[in-house]
Amino acid sequence: MNFIKYDLGPVAGGNKVRVTLDIQANVMLMDRMNFSLYNDSLAFKYFGGYYKNSPVTIDVPDTDHWYVIIDLGGAAGPVKTTCSVIS
Repeated sequence: MNFIKYDLGPVAGGNKVRVTLDIQANVMLMDRMNFSLYNDSLAFKYFGGYYKNSPVTIDVPDTDHWYVIIDLGGAAGPVKTTCSVIS
């Protein structure tokens, strides 16, 4: 499974995550448990979706340890991306 992972660590709910992309991709914000499920190719839940335009902003729903995953949905190729937490 090819993906880019940003381990954001603990982030308070009410913040936002901003991701920039140079191509369209799946951008998923998930907690530690759901990242583990995703990594094991099991059913998981996330915030975000498939984005064609950049930047992407996703609201952090509650305080937790968060990850952002950039996934091309099985396609291969280089992706230039940045990720930051904004208040």
